[in-house]
Amino acid sequence: MPQHKFLPFYIIDEVFSQIPQSDVATIAACSQTSKSFRVKMQKQLFEFIKLDLSLISYTNTSGDTIQYCFTLGDISGNNRAQQLLWALTTNPDLASYVHMLRLTSTLHAPSLPHRDDSPLPGPYNPTILEILPLLSNLKLFSFNANPHAILPDYSFFSPRLRTTIRNLLLRNRNSILSISITTAKLFPSKILARLPKLKALSIISLSKHRLPVTERLTSTNPPSQIRPAYLRIQSSSMHDYQTLINLVDLLQPDNASGTPPLVSFSHLATLCLDSADATREITKSLINATYPEILSNLSIRAPNEGMY
Repeated sequence: MPQHKFLPFYIIDEVFSQIPQSDVATIAACSQTSKSFRVKMQKQLFEFIKLDLSLISYTNTSGDTIQYCFTLGDISGNNRAQQLLWALTTNPDLASYVHMLRLTSTLHAPSLPHRDDSPLPGPYNPTILEILPLLSNLKLFSFNANPHAILPDYSFFSPRLRTTIRNLLLRNRNSILSISITTAKLFPSKILARLPKLKALSIISLSKHRLPVTERLTSTNPPSQIRPAYLRIQSSSMHDYQTLINLVDLLQPDNASGTPPLVSFSHLATLCLDSADATREITKSLINATYPEILSNLSIRAPNEGMY
Protein backbone atom coordinates (compact mmCIF):
# COMPACT_ATOMS: atom_id res chain seq x y z
CA MET A 1 0.00 0.00 0.00
CA PRO A 2 1.43 3.40 -0.90
CA GLN A 3 2.02 5.64 2.09
CA HIS A 4 1.07 9.30 1.95
CA LYS A 5 3.74 11.65 3.15
CA PHE A 6 2.94 15.02 4.67
CA LEU A 7 5.16 17.97 5.29
CA PRO A 8 5.55 18.75 8.99
CA PHE A 9 3.35 21.68 9.97
CA TYR A 10 6.32 23.73 11.18
CA ILE A 11 7.71 23.70 7.62
CA ILE A 12 4.38 24.81 6.20
CA ASP A 13 4.20 27.47 8.89
CA GLU A 14 7.66 28.74 7.92
CA VAL A 15 6.67 28.87 4.23
CA PHE A 16 3.54 30.86 5.04
CA SER A 17 5.50 33.27 7.21
CA GLN A 18 7.52 34.31 4.15
CA ILE A 19 4.43 35.66 2.38
CA PRO A 20 4.42 39.47 2.63
CA GLN A 21 1.49 40.85 4.57
CA SER A 22 0.77 43.13 1.63
CA ASP A 23 0.22 40.12 -0.68
CA VAL A 24 -3.46 39.83 0.15
CA ALA A 25 -4.28 37.66 -2.87
CA THR A 26 -1.77 34.93 -1.95
CA ILE A 27 -2.77 34.95 1.72
CA ALA A 28 -6.46 34.69 0.77
CA ALA A 29 -5.73 31.82 -1.63
CA CYS A 30 -3.77 29.93 1.05
CA SER A 31 -6.56 30.39 3.58
CA GLN A 32 -9.03 28.76 1.16
CA THR A 33 -6.76 25.79 0.41
CA SER A 34 -7.48 24.00 3.66
CA LYS A 35 -9.43 24.62 6.86
CA SER A 36 -6.25 23.89 8.79
CA PHE A 37 -4.56 26.82 7.05
CA ARG A 38 -7.42 29.26 7.42
CA VAL A 39 -6.83 30.55 10.95
CA LYS A 40 -3.09 30.85 10.41
CA MET A 41 -3.55 32.93 7.28
CA GLN A 42 -6.32 35.04 8.79
CA LYS A 43 -4.03 35.93 11.68
CA GLN A 44 -1.33 36.90 9.23
CA LEU A 45 -3.74 38.93 7.10
CA PHE A 46 -5.30 40.90 9.95
CA GLU A 47 -2.25 41.34 12.21
CA PHE A 48 -1.37 44.72 10.72
CA ILE A 49 -4.10 47.06 9.48
CA LYS A 50 -3.37 50.34 7.72
CA LEU A 51 -6.14 52.80 6.90
CA ASP A 52 -5.88 56.13 5.11
CA LEU A 53 -8.74 58.41 6.11
CA SER A 54 -10.08 61.79 5.07
CA LEU A 55 -9.82 64.70 7.50
CA ILE A 56 -13.30 66.28 7.51
CA SER A 57 -14.03 69.67 9.06
CA TYR A 58 -17.44 70.86 10.23
CA THR A 59 -18.87 73.57 12.46
CA ASN A 60 -20.30 72.92 15.88
CA THR A 61 -22.67 75.69 17.01
CA SER A 62 -23.44 76.22 20.68
CA GLY A 63 -25.43 79.37 21.34
CA ASP A 64 -23.53 82.25 19.79
CA THR A 65 -20.30 80.23 19.63
CA ILE A 66 -19.20 78.57 16.41
CA GLN A 67 -16.41 76.03 16.76
CA TYR A 68 -14.63 74.15 14.00
CA CYS A 69 -14.28 70.43 14.65
CA PHE A 70 -12.67 67.61 12.71
CA THR A 71 -13.42 63.95 12.28
CA LEU A 72 -12.17 61.13 10.05
CA GLY A 73 -14.16 59.76 7.12
CA ASP A 74 -13.69 57.28 4.32
CA ILE A 75 -11.78 58.51 1.29
CA SER A 76 -13.70 58.81 -1.96
CA GLY A 77 -13.11 55.68 -4.04
CA ASN A 78 -11.47 53.86 -1.12
CA ASN A 79 -13.73 51.33 0.62
CA ARG A 80 -11.00 49.59 2.63
CA ALA A 81 -12.43 50.77 5.97
CA GLN A 82 -15.92 49.54 5.04
CA GLN A 83 -14.53 46.17 3.96
CA LEU A 84 -12.65 45.85 7.26
CA LEU A 85 -15.78 46.69 9.26
CA TRP A 86 -17.77 44.09 7.34
CA ALA A 87 -15.11 41.42 7.99
CA LEU A 88 -14.83 42.19 11.72
CA THR A 89 -18.59 42.18 12.26
CA THR A 90 -19.18 39.07 10.12
CA ASN A 91 -16.44 37.11 11.92
CA PRO A 92 -15.78 38.64 15.38
CA ASP A 93 -12.73 36.38 15.92
CA LEU A 94 -10.84 38.43 13.33
CA ALA A 95 -10.79 41.47 15.62
CA SER A 96 -8.57 39.63 18.10
CA TYR A 97 -6.00 39.06 15.34
CA VAL A 98 -5.46 42.81 14.84
CA HIS A 99 -2.27 43.64 16.76
CA MET A 100 -1.11 46.73 14.88
CA LEU A 101 -3.33 49.56 13.67
CA ARG A 102 -2.04 52.51 11.68
CA LEU A 103 -4.37 55.40 10.87
CA THR A 104 -3.27 58.22 8.58
CA SER A 105 -5.21 61.47 8.31
CA THR A 106 -5.12 62.92 4.81
CA LEU A 107 -6.64 65.79 2.84
CA HIS A 108 -8.13 63.47 0.23
CA ALA A 109 -11.78 64.08 -0.64
CA PRO A 110 -14.22 62.20 1.60
CA SER A 111 -16.54 59.59 0.14
CA LEU A 112 -19.60 61.62 1.07
CA PRO A 113 -20.15 65.14 -0.29
CA HIS A 114 -19.92 67.99 2.18
CA ARG A 115 -23.00 70.21 2.47
CA ASP A 116 -22.92 73.82 3.61
CA ASP A 117 -26.31 73.55 5.35
CA SER A 118 -25.34 70.60 7.56
CA PRO A 119 -22.33 69.92 9.82
CA LEU A 120 -21.89 66.52 8.18
CA PRO A 121 -23.74 64.88 5.29
CA GLY A 122 -26.98 63.30 6.48
CA PRO A 123 -26.85 60.88 9.43
CA TYR A 124 -23.13 60.55 8.90
CA ASN A 125 -21.41 57.92 11.03
CA PRO A 126 -17.69 57.57 10.22
CA THR A 127 -16.72 53.96 9.62
CA ILE A 128 -13.62 54.23 11.81
CA LEU A 129 -15.81 54.99 14.84
CA GLU A 130 -17.47 51.60 14.36
CA ILE A 131 -14.16 49.77 13.86
CA LEU A 132 -12.23 51.00 16.90
CA PRO A 133 -14.64 49.64 19.56
CA LEU A 134 -14.16 46.14 18.11
CA LEU A 135 -10.41 46.01 18.79
CA SER A 136 -9.15 44.70 22.13
CA ASN A 137 -5.78 43.06 21.43
CA LEU A 138 -3.62 45.89 20.09
CA LYS A 139 0.12 46.06 20.62
CA LEU A 140 0.77 49.06 18.36
CA PHE A 141 -1.41 52.09 17.66
CA SER A 142 -0.37 54.77 15.18
CA PHE A 143 -2.40 57.89 14.46
CA ASN A 144 -0.42 60.10 12.13
CA ALA A 145 -1.13 62.61 9.38
CA ASN A 146 0.17 63.88 6.11
CA PRO A 147 2.20 67.08 6.76
CA HIS A 148 -0.58 69.53 5.83
CA ALA A 149 -3.25 67.60 7.75
CA ILE A 150 -1.67 68.04 11.20
CA LEU A 151 -3.90 69.93 13.63
CA PRO A 152 -2.56 72.53 16.09
CA ASP A 153 -4.38 70.92 19.02
CA TYR A 154 -5.75 67.42 19.60
CA SER A 155 -8.90 68.96 21.12
CA PHE A 156 -9.91 70.12 17.62
CA PHE A 157 -11.01 66.57 16.88
CA SER A 158 -14.66 65.83 17.55
CA PRO A 159 -15.57 64.77 21.09
CA ARG A 160 -16.82 61.42 19.82
CA LEU A 161 -13.59 60.63 17.99
CA ARG A 162 -11.48 61.61 21.01
CA THR A 163 -13.62 59.51 23.32
CA THR A 164 -13.47 56.51 20.98
CA ILE A 165 -9.65 56.70 20.79
CA ARG A 166 -9.41 57.18 24.55
CA ASN A 167 -11.56 54.08 25.13
CA LEU A 168 -9.51 52.13 22.59
CA LEU A 169 -6.25 52.88 24.40
CA LEU A 170 -7.62 52.16 27.86
CA ARG A 171 -9.28 48.96 26.68
CA ASN A 172 -5.92 47.77 25.34
CA ARG A 173 -3.86 49.11 28.26
CA ASN A 174 -2.54 45.67 29.22
CA SER A 175 -1.31 44.81 25.73
CA ILE A 176 -0.30 48.03 23.98
CA LEU A 177 3.47 48.51 23.72
CA SER A 178 3.93 51.23 21.11
CA ILE A 179 2.05 54.44 20.30
CA SER A 180 2.68 57.07 17.66
CA ILE A 181 0.37 60.10 17.67
CA THR A 182 1.56 62.91 15.45
CA THR A 183 -1.71 63.91 13.80
CA ALA A 184 -2.06 66.80 16.26
CA LYS A 185 -0.15 68.58 18.97
CA LEU A 186 -0.91 68.30 22.66
CA PHE A 187 -2.22 64.76 23.07
CA PRO A 188 -3.64 64.26 26.61
CA SER A 189 -0.78 62.95 28.72
CA LYS A 190 -2.98 61.45 31.44
CA ILE A 191 -4.34 58.89 28.98
CA LEU A 192 -0.86 57.66 28.10
CA ALA A 193 0.03 57.47 31.79
CA ARG A 194 -2.63 54.78 32.20
CA LEU A 195 -0.81 52.39 29.85
CA PRO A 196 1.58 50.40 32.08
CA LYS A 197 3.25 48.40 29.28
CA LEU A 198 3.91 51.34 26.95
CA LYS A 199 7.54 51.11 25.80
CA ALA A 200 7.78 53.18 22.61
CA LEU A 201 6.24 56.62 22.12
CA SER A 202 6.33 59.05 19.18
CA ILE A 203 4.67 62.43 19.67
CA ILE A 204 4.86 66.11 18.76
CA SER A 205 4.16 67.08 22.34
CA LEU A 206 1.79 66.41 25.21
CA SER A 207 -0.86 68.46 26.92
CA LYS A 208 -0.37 69.22 30.59
CA HIS A 209 -3.88 70.55 31.02
CA ARG A 210 -6.72 68.86 32.85
CA LEU A 211 -8.85 66.62 30.67
CA PRO A 212 -12.29 67.87 29.60
CA VAL A 213 -15.09 66.74 31.89
CA THR A 214 -16.41 64.28 29.30
CA GLU A 215 -13.01 62.57 29.11
CA ARG A 216 -11.76 62.88 32.67
CA LEU A 217 -10.35 59.77 34.30
CA THR A 218 -12.04 58.58 37.47
CA SER A 219 -10.54 59.34 40.85
CA THR A 220 -10.49 55.62 41.67
CA ASN A 221 -8.03 55.08 38.80
CA PRO A 222 -5.53 57.92 39.05
CA PRO A 223 -2.87 58.21 36.36
CA SER A 224 0.59 56.85 37.07
CA GLN A 225 3.57 57.73 34.87
CA ILE A 226 4.66 57.71 31.27
CA ARG A 227 7.99 55.84 31.31
CA PRO A 228 8.98 54.92 27.75
CA ALA A 229 12.14 53.10 26.77
CA TYR A 230 11.99 54.79 23.37
CA LEU A 231 10.83 58.37 22.80
CA ARG A 232 10.73 60.25 19.53
CA ILE A 233 9.70 63.91 19.58
CA GLN A 234 8.68 64.82 16.06
CA SER A 235 8.25 68.11 14.29
CA SER A 236 5.27 69.71 12.59
CA SER A 237 4.82 72.49 10.08
CA MET A 238 3.41 74.79 12.79
CA HIS A 239 6.18 76.05 15.08
CA ASP A 240 5.26 76.61 18.70
CA TYR A 241 7.92 76.49 21.39
CA GLN A 242 5.26 76.19 24.09
CA THR A 243 4.36 72.65 23.03
CA LEU A 244 7.74 71.32 24.13
CA ILE A 245 7.78 73.48 27.24
CA ASN A 246 4.71 71.48 28.27
CA LEU A 247 6.75 68.28 28.00
CA VAL A 248 9.57 69.76 30.07
CA ASP A 249 7.04 70.79 32.74
CA LEU A 250 5.58 67.27 32.84
CA LEU A 251 9.03 65.99 33.81
CA GLN A 252 8.75 68.02 37.03
CA PRO A 253 6.60 67.18 40.07
CA ASP A 254 3.35 69.09 40.51
CA ASN A 255 4.03 71.08 43.66
CA ALA A 256 0.46 72.35 43.85
CA SER A 257 -1.02 68.86 44.18
CA GLY A 258 2.05 67.12 45.58
CA THR A 259 2.04 64.52 42.82
CA PRO A 260 5.19 63.13 41.14
CA PRO A 261 6.12 63.94 37.52
CA LEU A 262 3.66 62.59 34.98
CA VAL A 263 6.56 61.79 32.61
CA SER A 264 9.74 60.04 33.70
CA PHE A 265 12.88 59.21 31.70
CA SER A 266 13.98 56.59 34.23
CA HIS A 267 13.59 53.80 31.62
CA LEU A 268 14.56 55.84 28.56
CA ALA A 269 17.22 54.09 26.47
CA THR A 270 16.62 55.95 23.18
CA LEU A 271 15.77 59.65 22.75
CA CYS A 272 15.22 61.03 19.25
CA LEU A 273 14.69 64.78 19.21
CA ASP A 274 13.53 65.80 15.76
CA SER A 275 11.65 69.02 16.38
CA ALA A 276 11.98 72.54 15.06
CA ASP A 277 10.56 73.75 18.38
CA ALA A 278 13.57 72.55 20.39
CA THR A 279 15.46 75.57 21.71
CA ARG A 280 18.78 75.25 23.52
CA GLU A 281 17.06 75.45 26.91
CA ILE A 282 14.48 72.82 25.98
CA THR A 283 17.12 70.47 24.55
CA LYS A 284 19.23 70.86 27.68
CA SER A 285 16.25 70.21 29.97
CA LEU A 286 15.27 67.05 28.11
CA ILE A 287 18.80 65.64 28.14
CA ASN A 288 19.27 66.50 31.82
CA ALA A 289 16.12 64.53 32.62
CA THR A 290 17.63 61.31 31.23
CA TYR A 291 19.61 58.76 33.22
CA PRO A 292 23.18 58.33 31.86
CA GLU A 293 23.34 54.72 33.01
CA ILE A 294 20.13 53.94 31.07
CA LEU A 295 20.35 56.17 27.98
CA SER A 296 22.26 54.42 25.20
CA ASN A 297 21.06 56.21 22.04
CA LEU A 298 20.67 59.95 21.57
CA SER A 299 19.70 61.54 18.25
CA ILE A 300 19.19 65.29 17.92
CA ARG A 301 18.03 66.99 14.75
CA ALA A 302 17.00 70.38 16.02
CA PRO A 303 17.61 73.93 14.76
CA ASN A 304 21.08 75.32 15.26
CA GLU A 305 19.98 77.30 18.31
CA GLY A 306 18.94 74.02 19.95
CA MET A 307 22.43 72.57 19.65
CA TYR A 308 24.54 75.20 21.39
